[in-house]
Amino acid sequence: MSGLEDKLAAAALEEQPKKKSLFGKKKKKSFATKLTQERPVEKQAAKPKAQAPTTFKAADYASSARRGADVSAQNNCSLEALSVALYAARDFREAFERAKGSSPVADALREVLRGVSSNDVPSAPNEALRQALSTRGGAISAAFAYADAAEVLELLLDALENDLDDWRRPCTSVGYQLVRQPCLLCGNTQAAGPMNEKRDVRAFPVIAASVLHFLESSTIPQTFADLFREARANEPVSCTSCGERACAVSGSMETVSPVLVVNLTWMETPSSDSISQLVRGALLPFDASVAFGGGSEGMYQCVAVVCFKGDHYTAYARPPPSSVDLRYPPRWTLRDRFVERGSGDLDWLLSELSGAKPKLPALLMYVRV
Repeated sequence: MSGLEDKLAAAALEEQPKKKSLFGKKKKKSFATKLTQERPVEKQAAKPKAQAPTTFKAADYASSARRGADVSAQNNCSLEALSVALYAARDFREAFERAKGSSPVADALREVLRGVSSNDVPSAPNEALRQALSTRGGAISAAFAYADAAEVLELLLDALENDLDDWRRPCTSVGYQLVRQPCLLCGNTQAAGPMNEKRDVRAFPVIAASVLHFLESSTIPQTFADLFREARANEPVSCTSCGERACAVSGSMETVSPVLVVNLTWMETPSSDSISQLVRGALLPFDASVAFGGGSEGMYQCVAVVCFKGDHYTAYARPPPSSVDLRYPPRWTLRDRFVERGSGDLDWLLSELSGAKPKLPALLMYVRV
């Protein structure tokens, strides 16, 4: 075959149409793995449905014996002890009865105080109070969580102030501020005066170790009001003239509340004798003019001691002083989860607090006499 014939044969082969594949059109290779490929719709897990918020009613809760048992397991001991202490403070109780308005917090607190007054065990209303306060935030919002009594008291008083009309704030002291004194060395008075804005105080914190330090190191007898003032004293500040730290800083108060709350902060557990000495002095009459100065006046008497041991709060309470009660001071009564666990005089109370496993006083509640 000549070369021309070969070229014609090759051209004829190129013009023939290509035969279709028996397997159809070839798919492009996918580089995605099984993990990156989209899961079929029918195999996708269904999204969990949002649960509707639950509501709490004290009556419904009390109707179930099983739920009633669950209430006792809740860590509501701080609220229980505070309710007993606040009921012992007559000024708070009377102000709360006169106040107008309704809210979940106020309504539940009324039920709790009504139960305390009749020596009942208002566990269900107390749980209703906890759940009402839980909407305000804080550790009280978590069941079985540790809730500091001072924080719970602040939360409760703040709720009452916001929810009630004609609330006279019986636990709120007004106009507290720090005041810079003239220099003790050069006598400079140019910088003397208020150092901050006036503020309201509901509970006065003080470090218990500082109180014990001044109590044990003092060479002369001092009242608890003296120890309270010294333990809360601020460090001197520098003088703007001579530069020496010789300007004392003192506290000033416009009005001390009818119900005075002292918050003792414990860094460690002291000896039983130290606790006994501190509490014995704290239960004597408390002079506000000595403790705060700045025009503060009034004598106060302690009517409740909120203590904690481990993570559990209890309250010791006694009736407030009365001009017609010649047997004052009356006996102290221990309430644990609203149940009366015992009562006795001052020596009995001191033995309760300063035993082998001491109970540390966290809140001291005073009333004006």
